Amino acid sequence: MVQSDGHLEPLRYKSWDDIPAGLFSKTALGQKGLKPGPFVHGSIYLKSRRILVELYREDEAVPKRAPSPKQLAALEKARAVQEEARTCTSCRTVGSEYLYGQLCEHCRHELWLTEVSEKSRERFRRWVEHSNAYAVLDVETTALDDDAEIVEIAVVALDGAVLYQSLVRPLNPIPPEATAIHGITDEMVAGAPRWTDVWPDVRRLFVDRIALIYNDDFDTRMVYQACMQHHLPAGIIASKCVMKTYARFGRSYSWKHRDYTWISLANACSEQGVKVKDAHRALGDASMTVQLIQCVGRKEYGITCL
Repeated sequence: MVQSDGHLEPLRYKSWDDIPAGLFSKTALGQKGLKPGPFVHGSIYLKSRRILVELYREDEAVPKRAPSPKQLAALEKARAVQEEARTCTSCRTVGSEYLYGQLCEHCRHELWLTEVSEKSRERFRRWVEHSNAYAVLDVETTALDDDAEIVEIAVVALDGAVLYQSLVRPLNPIPPEATAIHGITDEMVAGAPRWTDVWPDVRRLFVDRIALIYNDDFDTRMVYQACMQHHLPAGIIASKCVMKTYARFGRSYSWKHRDYTWISLANACSEQGVKVKDAHRALGDASMTVQLIQCVGRKEYGITCL
């Protein structure tokens, strides 16, 4: 087809290999220091970028005029502005795209982790400052499943005072694998009270208190389960999870799983300089949880964790 100016209609090429010698894109000519002539002699559609690239003959191109010092200065200023828009204001890394909020992805993540950590530290601080409204609860059990029973329970105030501690005689024998963890045997609980005797006393402690529990999901499930096993009203108490709060405070986030990873009580205490003592016994774990809360909640005051 002939255009009104007497030139042939530009051909549309399907691939770069089909383009004959002598035809170049505007960018390619510019790299040669040339400016395209007046006529388009072909084109190719780039599917990946969804753009139509026009092609020009090299023999019709003309040399580019050298830019003036004023133009060079303007170009340099524009490049600097564009580079600054792609530069992280925190780590000064220059990316390939404009940055959201002037931070690279890594620094945005770090900022988010820091903000979450500070909020969690503030929660620890509130627990310490309003200690009368809280108490730490911990239980030891025969297993982890839906048939597990409580064999020991302890409640400790945030000043370290033991509010309640007792072994609990389960309905069924304690499995050896459970004894291997917490050391509680059938002989030890033979004369202990049943859950029906223990629960009323524990429940009274939490009428005006909120339970702070390391792994809240497990312990509250065990309390509820024990009440169901003994045909008592549902054992539900208000509670907060120290484990999840500490994970956020400690920034233990897994980008692979897009969630926080939980840290064992012993490891959390070791991180904060709290002595690990009598682990996997209700009173020992409850006491360590109290010290962990006190340590994190008062850390800005410079106390030493024991």
